Amino acid sequence: MRSRRQPSLRPPAIQGPLHPLKKRELTVILVGETGVGKTSLMSLLANVCDNRTIHEFIPQHNPDNDTNLAAMHSQTKAAMLYEMTRYDGVRIRVLDTPGLCDTRGIEQDAEHKASIADAIRDYVVQVDAVIVMANGTNTRLTVPTDYALSTLSAMFPASIASNIGFLFTNVESPLTFNFQQSSLPECLQDAELFTLQNPLALLLKYQELQQLDTSMSASKKKIYERSLAMAYTGTLDTLNDMFSWMDERQARPTAEISHLYNLTIGMEADLTDILARLDQIEQRRNELKRLRAKSASHEQTMKINEQYEKIIKRAMHVQRDTPGHHTTQCTVAGCYSNCHESCHLEFLLDPAELGRRCTAFDLSRNANPLKEAIRHKCETCGHRARDHRHFHSVWAIETTNEHTIDEDARRSYDAASRAAAAYSTQMAHLEAKIASYDTELERLEKQLADNCERFQELALNGNFSGHLESTVDLLKYRRETRMVVGDPEGFQALTNLIEVFEKRIRVIQEVERKKQEGWGLTKLANNLVSRLRVWK
Repeated sequence: MRSRRQPSLRPPAIQGPLHPLKKRELTVILVGETGVGKTSLMSLLANVCDNRTIHEFIPQHNPDNDTNLAAMHSQTKAAMLYEMTRYDGVRIRVLDTPGLCDTRGIEQDAEHKASIADAIRDYVVQVDAVIVMANGTNTRLTVPTDYALSTLSAMFPASIASNIGFLFTNVESPLTFNFQQSSLPECLQDAELFTLQNPLALLLKYQELQQLDTSMSASKKKIYERSLAMAYTGTLDTLNDMFSWMDERQARPTAEISHLYNLTIGMEADLTDILARLDQIEQRRNELKRLRAKSASHEQTMKINEQYEKIIKRAMHVQRDTPGHHTTQCTVAGCYSNCHESCHLEFLLDPAELGRRCTAFDLSRNANPLKEAIRHKCETCGHRARDHRHFHSVWAIETTNEHTIDEDARRSYDAASRAAAAYSTQMAHLEAKIASYDTELERLEKQLADNCERFQELALNGNFSGHLESTVDLLKYRRETRMVVGDPEGFQALTNLIEVFEKRIRVIQEVERKKQEGWGLTKLANNLVSRLRVWK
């Protein structure tokens, strides 16, 4: 025997402007970029659900959740669930979310995304619709809107695609709505589109005008009243269409939204760790290269002095004649540099002319006057042109042998041997550290590759690198603003952040390529390190 149906809070017989629905409860997630009127829509819904006429409308919002910041910032502190009951008993649950693309920065958007994910996890088990609000005065997506949509497409699973609709605000009439649906991301091009001109904002403006103009003429009042009535009628049509569309949607569980959010947080952590490992490997390899050079120098010293008990090998710089040609040499004491052997210029006595014409110096400066050319630096030894001359000889090293015990050589050999042994120990430690970093890097790369694959399968827009690219586009868009207003520090800060995200994109592209082509992880690690050198 069927149980008797519980009565709704308000008898369904009450007449009102909203069409009846099959569902007795609708759960909606309201998202969008900053400043498109999400909170104002909440106030509108509350008034319509209470069956108020346009002149009975009153602003309704939660002041505790307001930021009291400028319009360019999100006016909502955190995601908050509002519950209201229509006059016909249908329960409406709306999760109002902070606006994305907050000009306070990417970090603020990250806080907003965390707030949205937490609220969905805590309060929304299933959802009938996700309404994406956007400014309807634009014909195409702006850079901030594209970023907001990319962020949302990364937050919501593909299974919820048919439950996503767009509500474009500030649209006086559907006939004036010129937005090109083809500019939406491919995954959202089939989404339902609704347009709205919120009459609550018009009402507040009308009331303000009445206070300012106490002697407003009847004809002017009639014009305003007609505009309000038209906006109200159009709004009711839009709300009825939107509620009917929601009524036809199959409710979707939200567990995948939380899973996707956690997945993206994990991927961002993987990217941060991979870049940190790459930096650490690069630093250790540079240190290893430095130690190897020093060790090689000491080994060379050992080799030179290893016969200290039999001979003394003394190296001396000497001039050797070159009758057939002349050379450009440095005359600085102790330099002994053959800066340009077989110089093809005529034999020059003027060092300024030499600095202007000899290829040992930067020929791109050959138009400089002689008084500047004499200051040019040699590309071989680094000294000025004034210290260089043409000679019919070259510097060479000659070694003389003395058959005796050389105490200096023995001390040099012993010192070099001790130093080489110490460097060998340090190099072994560094090589072990690099190997451990490589192993950890391989693990992180595999983990990131697997997460990218899962993200591609689950997310509405499965291209995570594409999401990062939209973030870069937004940062470049904001950087242009910093340049216009003359904020060099803000410009540089955004430039640094852009470089970080571009590195993340390249890492993902390399990992995905490895996944597709079956590259070895060690090979990939070496490739990433070499690419990091280029990125720097």
